[in-house]
Amino acid sequence: MRRRSGILLLILAIVVAIASIWFNKLWITYQQHYDIQADKSRLSYYFTEFSLQSTDASGTPEYKLSGQHFSHWTGKDTSEIVTPKLYAFDKKQQRTQIIADNAVMFHKDDHLELQGAAKITNTRSGSTTSLETENLRYHPKKRWIETDAQVTFTSGNSTIMGKGMDSQLDKNILRIHADVLSIFNAN
Repeated sequence: MRRRSGILLLILAIVVAIASIWFNKLWITYQQHYDIQADKSRLSYYFTEFSLQSTDASGTPEYKLSGQHFSHWTGKDTSEIVTPKLYAFDKKQQRTQIIADNAVMFHKDDHLELQGAAKITNTRSGSTTSLETENLRYHPKKRWIETDAQVTFTSGNSTIMGKGMDSQLDKNILRIHADVLSIFNAN
């Protein structure tokens, strides 16, 4: 009888140990797959050679974003984009092109920070204007651009350079903050 009790106790201890190991492995697997907040640096998903489009409630395009590579981190609520090309559309569906070497999209604040050789090109009525800078912040919903870096604005025969800038894309106003130099070619 004593021997049977000992064997039953041993079998029960083995079953409890195996169940504990199984539950521990199940818990670790659950944490790795579902606990995104534990590791905010974990890449959530990525695309290569991608194209995304944002529309308003009526289905009218607001902007189209494409690039070589798109990486998203849900824990940080940010995305990184390699060689972004963005087309921003105004209410008349005329587009403004914005390109750069890299960009970081901050989804919470809904803005992009374009880094390295950022260039904005706008063609209206046969006239092309461009703005070049090293870093640029773009707020798509407000259609607002800004930078603290050196800028070069070119329109026709005119070139304006300075440090820092902000502009509303829907309006014909460009504010350069400091060190403004203007060049006009009479040709």
